[in-house]
Amino acid sequence: MDEPSRLDRQIARDKLLADIEPLWEALHAALERTAAKLNGAYNCGISVDLNEHNSLIRADSSPTVKDRDTEVHRQLEIRLDRRARKVTVIVVETMRHIRAPERAPTRGAPFTFEIDVDMERGQLCFTQKLERFTPVALAEHLLTELLLGMKLPS
Repeated sequence: MDEPSRLDRQIARDKLLADIEPLWEALHAALERTAAKLNGAYNCGISVDLNEHNSLIRADSSPTVKDRDTEVHRQLEIRLDRRARKVTVIVVETMRHIRAPERAPTRGAPFTFEIDVDMERGQLCFTQKLERFTPVALAEHLLTELLLGMKLPS
């Protein structure tokens, strides 16, 4: 059998990109499973919530102690932009000095992951620069490295 033409490949790609909902739902499920895994292993109090519009996932962790007098609370905001076919992640950090009122949250620079097609596997994936992520790999990256500040081995 002949190899698919460029047009056939483009049609297959466009069909996959027409419905990104399964990829978003897979990311949400992977975030919940990863949070449960981390909570079981490290007792870090991660919770994952999806808003009622199905466009924003928030991942919270328990506050950590930065020094004797300062607590840090980190949250991830993971937002789906359906029209642009991308996911934007922002780390929101709130610091609280034990003897002072809570400071205003600081928002980090956004991390953007494009939704693209892995033609070898015939499925959607997330990409950042030249790196591809499955929903599970992205969930693990977001929760361990961005939310908790852990470094996973390569």
